[in-house]
Amino acid sequence: MDKNKQTVKNKSGKSRALYLIISIVASIAIWSYITLVENPEVEQNVAGIPISFIGEDTLSSNDLMLVHVNTNSLTINFSGKWNAITRLSKENVSATVDLSEIVTKHAASPGTYQLSYTLEYGNNLFSSGGVTAKSANYNSVTVTVEKSITRTIQVKGTYDVSLPESFKARSLEYSTQSITVSGPQAIVESISYASVYFQRDEVTSTVVEECEVLLINHDGEEVPMEGITLSQNTVTVTLPVVMEKQLPLDVEKIYGKSNSSENTTITIEPQTVTVYGDAEVLANKEVIMLGTVNTTKLGLGGTQTFGIIPPEGCSIVSGITTATVTWEVIGLETRSFAPSNTNIVDITEGYKAEILGQSAVVLRGTKDELNSVLPEDIIITVSLEEQGAVLGQFDVLASVEVIGFDKVDVIGDYIVTVEIVPMPEETEGEESSSSSDFR
Repeated sequence: MDKNKQTVKNKSGKSRALYLIISIVASIAIWSYITLVENPEVEQNVAGIPISFIGEDTLSSNDLMLVHVNTNSLTINFSGKWNAITRLSKENVSATVDLSEIVTKHAASPGTYQLSYTLEYGNNLFSSGGVTAKSANYNSVTVTVEKSITRTIQVKGTYDVSLPESFKARSLEYSTQSITVSGPQAIVESISYASVYFQRDEVTSTVVEECEVLLINHDGEEVPMEGITLSQNTVTVTLPVVMEKQLPLDVEKIYGKSNSSENTTITIEPQTVTVYGDAEVLANKEVIMLGTVNTTKLGLGGTQTFGIIPPEGCSIVSGITTATVTWEVIGLETRSFAPSNTNIVDITEGYKAEILGQSAVVLRGTKDELNSVLPEDIIITVSLEEQGAVLGQFDVLASVEVIGFDKVDVIGDYIVTVEIVPMPEETEGEESSSSSDFR
């Protein structure tokens, strides 16, 4: 029984397949008859036909630009033979509008114009005819053109960042200070500036950001970018983020025999400066050294001006560039002594030197010490080693020593003026006379 049912089922399936094949063959035959034999005249609407524009360069050369069109596509009713109409679609039909007509046929001035369009068929479809455009939703395309201008506008930046304590943000820096904007005159003239903006969480180093340019009008509102051309759409913005630190100023101190830090006061004005720079540079920096103060150069006090040199790569917030160092020695006196014991050494053989001038020697110490110093206790030594065999007058830096007084300082540098001349040659007669006199 089951075998008979299976046989009937197989026969039924074969019959349906046969009927399907016959239907397909019949459809192909009917379609072939209609297209090749009958090929009737029919109509068909094609929607979404794109519109393209040419001749915009002619507008721009006349300082005009397209700002509005009433439609970007067309719906057209075509008539023609069935085998041609059925091949039409928005992919192979397009409309072209020539904007140069505004210049060549009209006044080449801002305004609204109705321009005709030309239909084009892709892939050489219907090059010999075969279809006709009977009607369309738009018989022409309405366009609006305006005066086009170009302006240069300033770039302004804003930012939103959080900074930890002791870190500061400096002024924004831009890859360009201005950009050019081209577009409809009314819109371009309403623009106040080009805005760039960025936002960051907590930062401890300089931020560099590529920011999109937004246009802001005179009312502080964003200007739509439609119809606007920028010389560049982004600007690189740099926000220098630096560490600020207050650093004291100090000097290296040279004391003499008679004074020390206990009886010498040194003041610096200003005492501190605030500097800013890279955090890694300033993290371990605790003081700025100005230079050296030698308290033996001037007797009981003096004033020196030093340039303030911040750490490498850093700057001073206030713009202060110099500091004044004032020092004073307390409880000591100075006294001048006329030199009486000057020795010239290291004279080149065959030469002699004469002292032409020397000033008084200034000593510093307690009153009792200075009262005890005698002129013969002051030994002045002038070395002519550097002068060698050169003749002439020289100012030579001499060394001064006060014998027997280890708490007395020589103040300043002591200069002696000498003249170097050749030794006179002795004659034979002079030698005999000298020998005779000696005897």
